[in-house]
Amino acid sequence: MSLTQIPNLPPYSVDPGDLQVWWQLVKEAIEGVLDEQQGQIDAINAILDPNTLTPDKKPPWIFQYAVLTGEKSGIDTKATTYGITTEKTNYDAAITALTTYLNTLTTDVDWDDETGNTTIVAATFRSKFNDVLTKRQILLNEIAAAAKTLADAAQTTAN
Repeated sequence: MSLTQIPNLPPYSVDPGDLQVWWQLVKEAIEGVLDEQQGQIDAINAILDPNTLTPDKKPPWIFQYAVLTGEKSGIDTKATTYGITTEKTNYDAAITALTTYLNTLTTDVDWDDETGNTTIVAATFRSKFNDVLTKRQILLNEIAAAAKTLADAAQTTAN
């Protein structure tokens, strides 16, 4: 049936090939909008997913890791100076475990690559950082206690 045969349409002629091209363009435009909307929904779902490290969630963790690894040498030196070995070993092992774990986080992109999402296990991710922070504090407490002991002894000698 041609357009001129459909009742209640004004009498004019449209080339069916032109109409088909037009409808194809409309269909592609609608599909493009749907794809864009699905992309936005996927991005929102990733942000809400605790097991997805999205680019906006990465900077604080990247910073925290840089601080932890940056201060390690100085803390280790102080621990060695005061002869603290067990707590230093535990702290160093926690840093190594964190680094090793982070190096496995490469899907879709590396954990510290801010251009895309990275799949993590949120509980494991947080616990690795928490373990370093806990072991660091225990070591720092030991360093402070050793320093206080020496300071007290020096004060006693001075008195």
